[in-house]
Amino acid sequence: MKVIEGGVTAAKGYKAAGLRAGIKAGKTNKDMAMIYSEKEAVCAGTFTKNVVKAAPVFWDKDVVYKEGKAQAVVVNSGIANACTGEEGISNCKNILYLVKSPAMREVVKISSK
Repeated sequence: MKVIEGGVTAAKGYKAAGLRAGIKAGKTNKDMAMIYSEKEAVCAGTFTKNVVKAAPVFWDKDVVYKEGKAQAVVVNSGIANACTGEEGISNCKNILYLVKSPAMREVVKISSK
């Protein structure tokens, strides 16, 4: 496998930002990130076959299979977001609202420098 310098932002038009959101108390690592494309891009996904699926899995499957395009990906570590039901879907909608905001685009622009 060839390692490409620059990570997820090596491709033209991609930016990324990470931060410590405080998902788990007592930790100091960055635990949330966003990868942003200046233009919508074709998306794909690999999903669990587990019977129990977290709300973001259902959300992401809809994005991949129904829309087929995305402009941003929000990821976290330290929490599975499982067994949240309708609240979990509501959280996905809230994240989408935030990601689409002009303020968030400015955050990514600043953080990517």
